[in-house]
Amino acid sequence: MTENRRDEHRFTTTLVFGLVRLLESHGYRRPDGVAGDLALGRTVGVLHELCETYEGRRDGFGKVVEVA
Repeated sequence: MTENRRDEHRFTTTLVFGLVRLLESHGYRRPDGVAGDLALGRTVGVLHELCETYEGRRDGFGKVVEVA
């Protein structure tokens, strides 16, 4: 089982929408319609990379780092 597979239980819709609420509380707004859907999808991908970077599983350039 890969490291990403083991951690999937922590990457939830609660985490994603918690970030959305945080951004909105700071005045950030998603566009309406399809553009907003696309923006949310991209945000999910970036959030996943941010989580991996925070834990040292990716470097600052998006490259996966081998964890010993």
